[in-house]
Amino acid sequence: MINPVIFDDFWSNPGIILVLILVVFGLVALLVFLLRKYVPFFKSDEKVKTPEEIAKEEVDRLVEDLDEELEKEADTLEKERKKEESQDSYHDDSLERTLSSVEDEKTAEAMEQYRLSHPEEEEAIKNDENKKEEKKG
Repeated sequence: MINPVIFDDFWSNPGIILVLILVVFGLVALLVFLLRKYVPFFKSDEKVKTPEEIAKEEVDRLVEDLDEELEKEADTLEKERKKEESQDSYHDDSLERTLSSVEDEKTAEAMEQYRLSHPEEEEAIKNDENKKEEKKG
């Protein structure tokens, strides 16, 4: 008969426990491999592709991605351009309103007094006009 003290030492050894865990996982892997190979329900229906087919699919994938990237880049550039144009047109409209003539004399006098008391704004308007001319030129 087996001595229980020796049997107890056998299962408390970490090396034996590690070996048993590896054996169990190996058996599970072997079982899965055999099921996939011999049981029709678990077989995969993928067909083996020739190297020419693989190369053609890869070229098609790369060509499509390149076209999509170019389209996305063109869309973003178009959006940026439209955004800049809308900002410029808004700025031009507001600048024209500030520089346009006023028919009411009281309003014209009040605007003149404000202009004289705030010379830094006049410089800013001139700078904006210079930038606008540089863009056109």
